[in-house]
Amino acid sequence: MTTLTIGEPIPATVILQADPGGEIVERREPRGLATRLVDRDGIVLVAVARRGAVREERGLGACIRIAGRSVLEASIIVPRGDSAKDRKELDAWAPSRMVSTPLGLIPWGVETWDAFCHPYSGALRQTCYTARGPLVAAGMGRTISLLSDTWRPAHGRFEGGWTFYPAGWDETVVDDRGRQRLRSVSPHLPPIRVKALGEMGEMVEFARPPGGPGYGKRNADGSHWRGMFVDLIPLAFTFDGIERRQISEHLEAFGLPPLGLPAALPIDVESAEHLANLVEAMHKLAVLLDDEAARWLTSAGRQRLGQSVLDITRLRPGVLAAELLRASGIRPPGAVHDVPKQILDAAIGANHGGWLSAEAVGRDE
Repeated sequence: MTTLTIGEPIPATVILQADPGGEIVERREPRGLATRLVDRDGIVLVAVARRGAVREERGLGACIRIAGRSVLEASIIVPRGDSAKDRKELDAWAPSRMVSTPLGLIPWGVETWDAFCHPYSGALRQTCYTARGPLVAAGMGRTISLLSDTWRPAHGRFEGGWTFYPAGWDETVVDDRGRQRLRSVSPHLPPIRVKALGEMGEMVEFARPPGGPGYGKRNADGSHWRGMFVDLIPLAFTFDGIERRQISEHLEAFGLPPLGLPAALPIDVESAEHLANLVEAMHKLAVLLDDEAARWLTSAGRQRLGQSVLDITRLRPGVLAAELLRASGIRPPGAVHDVPKQILDAAIGANHGGWLSAEAVGRDE
């Protein structure tokens, strides 16, 4: 019998809703990577559409590059070719707004979406793919979908969702039959897949690189890097119990300014100031949530189990119990015995509060 050691008692209501035979309890962080968000370099990102556009298009964004608890640099992101007047005002505003870093106060910068998403030198690739760092957002599906101009239906485990390349990662080519199609600009650059998961969040991951085995960013075990996408809304819901998609309410629950994330904003200094305040508050919330997740296992238990934190990329009330079991090294019945599907379905329905689709527990195509 395996005993789970918990730290200080934390009152909680846990909804058991995970496949007892699914891979969620078998998943292990690739060796060589820190399992705490606060131990990794990453990006906190907000993105909104341009207000007043006839067709929805990328508007303003705000990005801070982090080293765990510290901010390394911060920038407002603007569309390419924006009006000279708006860009001039933002260029004048940014140096006057400071952000605290380990090297002291430094000014905010201004960059374009083309620079942020550049397939070789952009922060998205360099930090979140090449360096395998987390991308932190509030409402991940909406945020990351604004990085692309074209989407197509996904298949396999992401059936019912969408797949796309970030801007600049794909190009249009004409095949032998004269048909136009999109392909990656590099065999090493994969598309991103997104699918809604329940009421509060989405599944997001890098798909397999188009070049096949041996291409793209790999884990220590040889598998492809699927990304570390941290959606603050379902993660915060796990601990504060506020079943709302507004980030403002989750920020307020953790003692931070209740700033909202509008769907669209004009491109001006006032909007940039709001997004700058919001992305800084989101970074603070991410650190608080990471610390909260770490408190669910004692230091002795973490050392004994070799598990430093619960997997915050999957953490929702419905899978919290399964994550605790996974962190304790308890193997599910389906991983030990060949359980017939009919029995497994009955077990899920009877003991785990309802049906949960296979994609939510990590089964690939």
